[in-house]
Amino acid sequence: MKKIYSVILLLAVMLSSCTKDETDIMTDDNSNAPALAKTRSDGSDMVEYELLPNPYTVDVIQGVYDSYNVSKTIEPTDLYVRFLPQDSLQLIALKNDYDLELFDYPLNIELPEDAVYQDPTIPEGSFTWLYTTVKPDFAFPKEIPYEVIEECYIPAEDETISPTRGGIINVEEAAFLSLGYPLEEQEPETRGKRRPEGTIRVYDDYAGAFVPVKGVKIRCRVPS
Repeated sequence: MKKIYSVILLLAVMLSSCTKDETDIMTDDNSNAPALAKTRSDGSDMVEYELLPNPYTVDVIQGVYDSYNVSKTIEPTDLYVRFLPQDSLQLIALKNDYDLELFDYPLNIELPEDAVYQDPTIPEGSFTWLYTTVKPDFAFPKEIPYEVIEECYIPAEDETISPTRGGIINVEEAAFLSLGYPLEEQEPETRGKRRPEGTIRVYDDYAGAFVPVKGVKIRCRVPS
């Protein structure tokens, strides 16, 4: 279960840290995320990885509010998407012009540290699907194929529901429980949201100081 939390944590970090583009959104209505992600790991061997259910989807959060008869319409705060660049110029544009943090595997699978994900629908050596998160008003490049996999909603840290009977319900915890994720027990004084953040820096000889490193891919893992 800790491995599952580590994967969902990665997705949560991406959703809560993606940059905002101030132009209008272009939508894609033909998105169908598969139930399993397949990858080649050794020669022709095919490995299947279960796509873990995402507790931050609009439908899941809406279901939490509906289950407590709270009249609230959930609107997406983020989009979980993927791009398929056709050449190196499009890949560079995604990284530099759009400043996206790109992953070459789905964000909601548990991929072993030494494994290399290979989408079976993409020929080896070709540009593959790249996964990331964007804000709802992100302007998708017209020339680069993309899919909106899921519309997501990140609850505020103090977002709760107060039923007419019973105690206060934490929305995020209720979303996890609705998908069958058991909550990890924490001491009362340490209980709360864990939204890790930080900066990776290196020493710049020319500047004579430590500077942030841009574009580093981080995969969060919970110690066993």
